[in-house]
Amino acid sequence: MTDDLLSVFDYDEEEGTVTDKFNLTSLISEANRILSPKKCLLTKLEEGGYHKVYDVRTSDGEDTGIVARVACPAFPKDKMESEVATLKYLAEKTSVPVPTVIFWNSDADNAVGAEYMFISKVPGVSATSIWSEMPIDKKKNLVRQVAENLMKLWSLRFDAIGSLYLDKDGNDFVVGPIVENHFLQKCDGVPRVREPFDFSEFRGPFSSISSYLQSGLRSELRLHSERRDDLIVEAEANPERVESGRRGMEKALELCEIYPGDKPITNDTKEPITLKLGDFRLANIMVNSFLGVPNLI
Repeated sequence: MTDDLLSVFDYDEEEGTVTDKFNLTSLISEANRILSPKKCLLTKLEEGGYHKVYDVRTSDGEDTGIVARVACPAFPKDKMESEVATLKYLAEKTSVPVPTVIFWNSDADNAVGAEYMFISKVPGVSATSIWSEMPIDKKKNLVRQVAENLMKLWSLRFDAIGSLYLDKDGNDFVVGPIVENHFLQKCDGVPRVREPFDFSEFRGPFSSISSYLQSGLRSELRLHSERRDDLIVEAEANPERVESGRRGMEKALELCEIYPGDKPITNDTKEPITLKLGDFRLANIMVNSFLGVPNLI
């Protein structure tokens, strides 16, 4: 493999640290397999802290309507598996416009060297890129449409707190361990501690809000007891700040015992848990040139 056939996730540009690489040649081979007998080319569209996105076109420039999305290898495969399940769930249960999952692979030891998915291309442009130039009536219309889609999401109810996954047969959906940066102990893909730390016992799923809050606090307190030196580094060499944080979390853990959020405040008989969008912002709302129905990505 030569360097021009590799892509990297660089977690610390100031230090020039390159942590993970993946094989673009193998990703192109997967695109060729999916669109066989057509041959494909990849052009990078976007890059964030967690993903790289590539436009998939045929060798003669034809738009396939598909993009490849490669996940940062710093996160466990749960993250992509839950993203796939959530997109499939929304497509099946609601009319909210979301990308269609065409193919995915959550095995980071695959030929590409990273988890990836091929999804349908969402038409339009990011709301961020046009927001400042939009007239107020167009902004109101967009906000109204987004609110309508959010209401559809919030009408979905679950009996546990966690993240969505496909079951073993891939035919149904289940609530499993939560995918949340706090429980993965990473910030923008960068681990908070030097040595791997297993937080799986703290990730649920949870039967109540108080158990979710308690588990988050207990995971952090475990980190304080076993990785205190790393936390002092994170706190800019201020051990008192770390100690103050520990005392505060112990008090918060006591308060969880009397947390009123588990008690219903209405006569609604539905399950109390609904969907939360973890990265909901203008950059992840796509709108077309006529400001039609916004797509969520």
